[in-house]
Parts: sequence; structure tokens; C-alpha cells
Amino acid sequence: MPEVWKKLISPEDEALWETRLEVLAEGRFVITSLVVRQRLKVEVFLEQGNDGADLIKKFGGSVDTLADEDWQSVPLKPILVKVRDKLVITSTTEPDAQAKLRELYPGRELIIIPAELAFGTGDHDTTATCLRFLVDVAKERDSWSLLDLGTGTGILAIAAKLLGASKALGWENDPLAVPVAERNVLTHGLQAEAVTIEAEDVLAWEPQEKAWDVITANMFSEILIATFPKMRRVLKPDGTLIISGILREQEAETLAAAEKAGFEMKEVKRVGKWVTARTA
Repeated sequence: MPEVWKKLISPEDEALWETRLEVLAEGRFVITSLVVRQRLKVEVFLEQGNDGADLIKKFGGSVDTLADEDWQSVPLKPILVKVRDKLVITSTTEPDAQAKLRELYPGRELIIIPAELAFGTGDHDTTATCLRFLVDVAKERDSWSLLDLGTGTGILAIAAKLLGASKALGWENDPLAVPVAERNVLTHGLQAEAVTIEAEDVLAWEPQEKAWDVITANMFSEILIATFPKMRRVLKPDGTLIISGILREQEAETLAAAEKAGFEMKEVKRVGKWVTARTA
């Protein structure tokens, strides 16, 4: 039977939860007002095979079974994102549907990222814009390596390898996301040595030599700001930095911190309430 994860929150936390769930449950959540109790109810409609244990572990709440008639109104649909002329991102796990996509989009790499409790299924504004920038960077470079900070599902690291990166390394500090990313790497026929996923806290990171041609960092602004000097130390002189996860009201502060660390942004894209930027 279909299930839904539920939790009551205070009205003043609505914006926080909206941002959080845009990341964790893209397109599968609703927030409704309970006027009598002066509370809000958060509901995340769970994908098949997801029992909500990760959500409960992180945030508490509870899981209930939905009646069939309620499930019919849940706004779930497979994710389909086309990135330039190079990539097609989908969340479908159905082999027939995947085969159809390969038929419809010949010459494009198909990236399959099931919707799970890890950030980066491809249709979130930040991830999609990072992917577009990554395709552009791949066209500009013959041989390159990628370090992906806050890798989530591993989508950017996987995309980089499929776009021709010689090696890709994804770092993630969420222990629940690491095995998801590792599984996604193998799903695409890539060896763990080709796309490596490691548990790493960027705030505790002690950078060494300049080793990376491209760094992607789709993280919250405060983490980006704290990490810019470290990125500068490991990005090669002619390297490219792609950053996202920046809310519009945080743009000025975040880009100023990037400039202070020695990064000059070549292009800034604003989609919805999110900002993504890249250097040369």
C-alpha cells in the first residue's frame, strides 16, 4: 500500500522546511495549514520501496498508509530532464521506459537517478543548472578531472565521467547518501575506481596540492563561504569552479566571499529562487 511520512511543524519554520524538502523530496511533498492548532503539517509521499525510515531517523515524524483514493491525487511523476544535447536524466527504474528514452534521444547519455533521500535527482533548479554548466565545461576541455563537493546521489560525478572526465571524486558527509551514490555509480556501468564516492566533511577538510581541473559544489551558502579558500588551494590555475545551492538573498554575500578567495565568476544563472555560478 502507498505510504506518506508526516510531521507537524510551527508556522515560522515553513520557509526552512520548504527549502529542505525541495532538496530531499523534489515534487513529492505538501505543506498544509491546521488552523485550529496553529500548526503546519508536512507530508512527503513515499516512493515504492521507501519505508520512510531515513526521514524518521533525521526528523522524527511518522509514516501512515494512504487509502487508494488518496494516492491517486499525489503529484508523482517520473523525472525527465534534458541537458543540452548531451544528457537525459530520468528517475524511472522501468527497463522498457529507459529503452524508450534511449530510442527517443540517441547520442545522449542516459543518467538514471531514482528519487531517494539524497539530494540530486536532476530536476531541482540547482542540480539542473550545474549539469548544464558541466556540459559546457566538458566541451571546452580535452582532458580533465572533477571533484564534486556535497555529491548527494553522485549525479554530477557520474555525469562528469560520462562526459569524458578522466576521473571523478564525490565527497558527501551524509552517511545515508554515500551508499546511494555508490549504488548509482555501479548502475551506470562505472567502476568504483572511475567514479569514487567518499564520506568526507568539507568543513574538516585539510587541502593539499592543486590537483583538480573542475570543482562542483552544490551546497548551502554558509558551507560554500567557509570552503572557498580550501577550493582555491586545490583547483588548478586554469581550473573551473561551479557553485550552486545559493538563495537569491544570499547571492551578494556568497559571490563576494568567492571573489575574496580568488574566484572570478564568468557566468551567473538565476532560476527561481536559486543562483548558480561558474568561473572561466
